[in-house]
Amino acid sequence: MKQVQSMAEKMVTIARKGYDFNTIRRLRKELPYDYDAVVKLIKEIAPKYVDRPGGYTRVIPLGMRVSDTATIARLEWV
Repeated sequence: MKQVQSMAEKMVTIARKGYDFNTIRRLRKELPYDYDAVVKLIKEIAPKYVDRPGGYTRVIPLGMRVSDTATIARLEWV
């Protein structure tokens, strides 16, 4: 749970710098196969959080899965 949240927050922090070569390069390192996701992160998601110092996501625990008792959680943008 927390690993995905950490990764998402780091990527938004990088994307807040704007649409330039180095930002795209750094995000493509994390998401190498999905260029559309990188563009969406830079142009749609990151601009919402320019004035926010951090804490872009929240983890909502949903309980345990019945089959193997794994923890289930939902990650959502704040």
